[in-house]
Amino acid sequence: MQGELVTNYLSLRATDAQIDLARRTTAGYQRALQIATNRYNAGIVARIDVFQAQSLLATTQSNLEGLTNDRRVLENAIAVLVGEPAGNFTIAPAPRVATVPRVPVDLPSTLLQRRPDIAAGERAVAAANASIGIEQSAFFPTLALSADGGVSAGGIGGLFSSGASLWSVGASLAQTVFDFGARSARVELARAAYDAAVASYRDTTLTAFADVENQLTAAAVLSRQQAFLQTASQAADRSEAIVLNQYLSGQVNYTDVVTAQATALNARVAALQNSLDRQTVAVALIQAIGGGWDDSLLGAPPQPAPGPAPTR
Repeated sequence: MQGELVTNYLSLRATDAQIDLARRTTAGYQRALQIATNRYNAGIVARIDVFQAQSLLATTQSNLEGLTNDRRVLENAIAVLVGEPAGNFTIAPAPRVATVPRVPVDLPSTLLQRRPDIAAGERAVAAANASIGIEQSAFFPTLALSADGGVSAGGIGGLFSSGASLWSVGASLAQTVFDFGARSARVELARAAYDAAVASYRDTTLTAFADVENQLTAAAVLSRQQAFLQTASQAADRSEAIVLNQYLSGQVNYTDVVTAQATALNARVAALQNSLDRQTVAVALIQAIGGGWDDSLLGAPPQPAPGPAPTR
């Protein structure tokens, strides 16, 4: 629940950033529409330039409305997680903090023992193993041990004073020996349950290892992508400004302006999404290992693999 809450909050702040970006983009498109309209009224360009500017502006305004709805959905999801009525719960917009926790190069596998599913699986194996011993112990005679020597038919005194017939037809042992294999079947059932618990524990552990590996890989890939996306966004912004100036000087058609503007917007959104993905992957990694990690793990050099065992 904590991981889901953090993820929803990060998504909410990323949506705030997208809304701000959409509003600033809308303002820029409105200025571009005014430029196209003025040039059309002056007889410099065809009316299609105005239509293209209107289409791009309306599309961006529609996207802004969708982002507003997405924000409300995230706000309601957070309200449920904190136990508040959705109708009375609001979170004011705020600037987004793009901080991403440093992810360790290597994580010791023992950290996964904190995961509830792995801990439960390990306890299930232990319980199943104990059940085998319980069923096997039922083969042993049931004796009444007491400080006063005991007088019951199944007492320990009778066990040593009686002949071998007690071990074959005695009241205590007959229920075990002549049960038509029921006791043996229960032992086999306990062993089968143990094997199933071990298989489930193994599957849970392997799934946990794969989950951690996936998050570590994603964190590394997203970190490398960030630099490329930032470069792409900056280049697209410069291209948009150049093409708009060229349009004002009559060197290019408005179609080129629309293409440059759309490319710049997509690059900005991609960079923002990458930043959010890096944060959510860090949260997923914390969930995958059942908690956070110590700073001493950051940047720790990988341990060399053990060499071959010495021979005599």
